[in-house]
Amino acid sequence: MKKQLVILVILVLLFIGSIFTFATLWWSDSPANIILITIDTLRADRLGCYGFPDAGTPNIERLAQNGVLFTHVFAQSPLTLPSHSSILTGTNPTLHGVRGNSFYRLPSSLPTLAKILKSYGYQTAAVVSSAPLSRDKGVDQGFDEYDDVAENDDSWEPGRYLAERKAEETISRALKQYQKFSQQPDKPFFLWIHVFDPHAEYQPPKPFSDRFAHDLYQGEIAYTDACLGKLFEAIIPVQQNTFIVLTADHGEGLGEHGELSHGYFLYNTTLHVPWIIQGPMIAPGQKIGHYARSIDIMPTILGLLDIQNYGMAQGQDLSGLLQPNQHSTKKPSPEMNFTNFPARPSYAETYYSHQAFGWRVLKSLHWGQYKYHATKAGELYDLATDPQEKHNLLIEHPNPEILKIQETCKSALSKYQISMQSAYSQESEQSLHQASGLGYVSGYITLQPEQALQEANAPDPTEMQWAIAKFHEAQTWMELGQDQKATVLFSEIVAQDPGNLMSWALLGKIAVRNQDLTRAIQHYQKLHDLRPQWAMPKKALADVAMQLKDYAQAQRWLQAILDTQGENDAMILSRLAYLKIMANDWSEAIRLAQKATFQDPNLPSAWFYLGLALENQQDYAKAIPAFRAAIRLRSPWPEAQYHYALCLEHHGLKDAAKIAYQKALQDIRPNDPLYVEIQRKLQENAGQKKGF
Repeated sequence: MKKQLVILVILVLLFIGSIFTFATLWWSDSPANIILITIDTLRADRLGCYGFPDAGTPNIERLAQNGVLFTHVFAQSPLTLPSHSSILTGTNPTLHGVRGNSFYRLPSSLPTLAKILKSYGYQTAAVVSSAPLSRDKGVDQGFDEYDDVAENDDSWEPGRYLAERKAEETISRALKQYQKFSQQPDKPFFLWIHVFDPHAEYQPPKPFSDRFAHDLYQGEIAYTDACLGKLFEAIIPVQQNTFIVLTADHGEGLGEHGELSHGYFLYNTTLHVPWIIQGPMIAPGQKIGHYARSIDIMPTILGLLDIQNYGMAQGQDLSGLLQPNQHSTKKPSPEMNFTNFPARPSYAETYYSHQAFGWRVLKSLHWGQYKYHATKAGELYDLATDPQEKHNLLIEHPNPEILKIQETCKSALSKYQISMQSAYSQESEQSLHQASGLGYVSGYITLQPEQALQEANAPDPTEMQWAIAKFHEAQTWMELGQDQKATVLFSEIVAQDPGNLMSWALLGKIAVRNQDLTRAIQHYQKLHDLRPQWAMPKKALADVAMQLKDYAQAQRWLQAILDTQGENDAMILSRLAYLKIMANDWSEAIRLAQKATFQDPNLPSAWFYLGLALENQQDYAKAIPAFRAAIRLRSPWPEAQYHYALCLEHHGLKDAAKIAYQKALQDIRPNDPLYVEIQRKLQENAGQKKGF
């Protein structure tokens, strides 16, 4: 009997303990953690939880089943950096001022989600997966640790795609950061994870490439979902006190409206994004049909944490709309419900086509059931009956009521025209190359934003669908090495659209690639005539002049850039250092190369030219680390290895020099004139050792 009584007491205590533990999880005063996941280029309608059949997204679907899903959420920009700037600050592009992926930086004057959470004692970290979100773009503000993607390339030519950080690696790095957070369990954390894979080009790994061979974009989404599944499984220990927020920066045009990517137009194919929240005290399985905006995400996260400091957010805290579960003490705000929640307009803009092709800026306003596009003629759609935006009411039903709605939208849009922040950034051409390598083509800002919007002679991007299709086809032929076919298409574009900036730029690139330097000069000169403010054509013309060994002309082009923007571009300084080496001006070469390494420590050519100049001055002790840095940043590089070996040898480090010579010989082609010289140095090195 006593034994049974003891067992009963133990069971009661265990039961009470379990109740206490459960209650602690739900009624704990400890602040909740935040994991924000942004998936690049993810259309909401391509997820299973948004109705797409056979989506291959079970993990995201499970997240939605266990939380709340907003069915109609719209981004403020169809580009990565501007949209993320809106997500992280809760502000429209007209306030944060970031209008593109290149030549902009998020102003430090704006409070970000990370800054605010850090001020409340949060540990903060981010892991991002593409160049438009590198730390020099300002989105690293407020993060204790910021793991971004570094791209090392000395080219300033517009390209197409660069390697991305795959989702698997991003999640692996994010989990390492999560482990760091776990070392301070008494402090809440904010972790931002950005995955890039659904962005073009679409190359999902197996088995997703096989399963979705007919739709590789969907294959990338399914692969991303699988990687997120590993994240969700690993963070189970903290999920009961963690809000997981999943969204996208923008969608993707998959042929609708003649758009094969994003950034050109403002249709909902590229603006409709997912938004899912799972977390403590939120009743599972909710769907909120009232439309929301990307700028609402930041204040809503803060609202979930009972933080009333929203910074300068223009978005609205929607946390009061979420139904609490049975264990929650939090109730929906009485003023936040489906009947009287104010229908605030959703603003969007894109400057991409203007900056890349010289076309007009596009703006749109989604207000209630209507969506207005501020093109020259205007486009107005009733999304309740025409969600695909196929029937322009201003053409099909231009009655007085419709015209009045247009005027109302025009008037509302006028309030978004003045940017309160200066976000223009004189970033290096390295960043331009990174962005162009990701499929974006960009140029310097040539007009004030509103002047660009009203530029009368420029076409609307919506009028240029033929050029967009031809441009993408030409880029594809370039990627496949079919330069002649690409040249025909680019030439057809500029014949009909003589101001098409990037078509001239890529014609120049093709000519350089085929050593037709005379024609390259003609194309780049045309681009320079169209946009004399741009640095890129001057740099390209300088490169051609260097190939022609016209060093004086090359220096004139580069000096013209320095005269207008100062010595703040690492690649210009690096090129000038090379020209000074060719002129035997060693001290000036050292100064310029050193300054280039300060401006961009990841620029290989700057370290190489610094090493060459120091080697000539017989300062081998300083030349050795310069060559070592160049080799680390760009490998294989036989010429750098050779000069590195020379300096090691002169510095008395003969064993290390031998290894460097061997590495150079391993990487160099036998028909390279340097091949014989490296062999001679190795034989000489072996003879000296034998004689010793």
